[in-house]
Amino acid sequence: MTLDELFESQIRHIQQTIPDSTNLVIVPSQRDAACSFVYPQPPPNFNITSPNLTFASDPCVLEVNGVSVAMTSTDVLFHLSSEEISHPPGSDRMGRLAGHLLNQHNFYLYTLPLRTSTSTTHI
Repeated sequence: MTLDELFESQIRHIQQTIPDSTNLVIVPSQRDAACSFVYPQPPPNFNITSPNLTFASDPCVLEVNGVSVAMTSTDVLFHLSSEEISHPPGSDRMGRLAGHLLNQHNFYLYTLPLRTSTSTTHI
């Protein structure tokens, strides 16, 4: 059995256990052995079709009941936390890291935003 066949059998098993009214969205991960391990990732290309099954890219933006939902399988907060060198004592670390993402309007920050003064000096 190939990795693709194994993945497809798992998807079919999940589809059999959920109601037809439930939509199943598959987002790839860089840890998936059967998917490309680049970022951003294209949607998985498997031989499964169903009206309630969607293969999405990573990252992606989906509309759920009129609300746009952005998602990625990458643990961005974990990567951001390893880049943080100082923070105020007693502050909400996860809230602060999530705030960086929300303020940047980006799926993946490579570095924390610099805190710079708004004044400029000419030499």
